Amino acid sequence: MQEKREGILIMKDRNDAIVEIIINKVKEEYKEDVSLLCCYGSYINGTAHEMSDVDFYFVPKTDRAHELTKTFILDGIGYDFWGISWDRLEKISDFDEPLVSLVADCKIVYCCSEEDEKRFADLQSKIKKTMQEPANERMLQKAEKHITSAMSEYCKVALSRDIADIRQSSGMILMNISDAVALMNNRYFAYGIKKQLSEILKFTHLPVDFEQLYSSIIHADTYEDNNECCLKIINNTYSLWKELLESIQTKGSPKDALAGLYEEICSTWNKIYMACDQKDAAVAFLAGTCLQKELDYISAICTFPSINLMGAFRANDLMAFKEAAKQSEEIMRNQLKKEDVYVKVYASVEEFKLEY
Repeated sequence: MQEKREGILIMKDRNDAIVEIIINKVKEEYKEDVSLLCCYGSYINGTAHEMSDVDFYFVPKTDRAHELTKTFILDGIGYDFWGISWDRLEKISDFDEPLVSLVADCKIVYCCSEEDEKRFADLQSKIKKTMQEPANERMLQKAEKHITSAMSEYCKVALSRDIADIRQSSGMILMNISDAVALMNNRYFAYGIKKQLSEILKFTHLPVDFEQLYSSIIHADTYEDNNECCLKIINNTYSLWKELLESIQTKGSPKDALAGLYEEICSTWNKIYMACDQKDAAVAFLAGTCLQKELDYISAICTFPSINLMGAFRANDLMAFKEAAKQSEEIMRNQLKKEDVYVKVYASVEEFKLEY
C-alpha cells in the first residue's frame, strides 16, 4: 500500500511539473496566441493512479498556437497536449460529442483575457442549464443517433463469426447505448469510461435490465449469448427512447396533416388492390410497406389512429391483405370526414381542365 501511495505521489509530482512547464511556455512565448489552457480528467477529478497521464488541451487564438501541440512518452506514460477550437467547444457544450466533461469539469490553468474566461464560463453555464431541463426532443434526437449507430454495429455482430470482431462491435454497442442513455437523461459521463456503469445507474431513466445486460455482454463467452444480449440492450434502450419521445410530443390536429395526404397516397392503395388481384406478392408487399410508412408518420405527428397494415400481410393469402388495406382506407376516409377535410375529386378530365 505504501509503495502504491509513493507511486501516486511520484505521478503527481511528474504531472504537476509537466503542466508547469507548459504554462510557462505559453506565458513566455505564446501568451497572445492561446486563449485558454485547460486540464481535465483524472488529473483534477481525484481518480488518478500511478500510471495516469495529464488530460490537457489549449484553445488557439492564432494559427501559431498549434506549434504547442505535443505528443510524447515520459516514464512509459503517453501524453497528448492538443488544441481544440472554440467552434468544437461550442458543439461539445451542446452535447453533440460525448466529451462534455472536457468543458464542464475542467480547470483553467492559463487564460489570455477576461473575455476568453467569460466565453468559456458561458459554455459551462449552458451545460448546467441543459442538465436542469426535463427530457426534451432536442436531446432525444441526439440520443437517437447513438442508438442508430448501435444498431449498425449489431449488424456486424449478427453477421460475423470472428470472436475478435464480435467483441469489438459489442464494445461499440455498449459505448453508443451508454451515450444514448446519458443523453436521454440530459447527462454526461464525468469520469469517462472509468465509472460509466455506476454513473448510469444513478440516472432517472434507465432501459429495462440495463445493468444485467451491460455486464452480460462483457462476460459473454459464446456468440449466441453475446448476440442475444446485444439485441436486448438495443431493443430496451430504443423502447425507453420511444416512450420518452411520446411523453413529450404534443400531437397537432389531424386536419392540417391530412390535407392533401389522401389524394397523394390513394394510388398506393390502388396499387395494393391490383397486386393482390394479380397475385403479385412482391408488389403487394412493397406497396404495403410504403403505405405503412405514411400511416405511421401521420399517427406519430397527430391524433390519428394507429393502423397495423403490414401485420396482415401473408404472401399466400393476398385477399386477406387486400381486405386489410380496404379497412385502412376506410379508416382514413372516416377520419377525413370527422376532421372536415376537403378532398377534391373530379368527375372527368374535362372537369379538371375547366377548373385547372
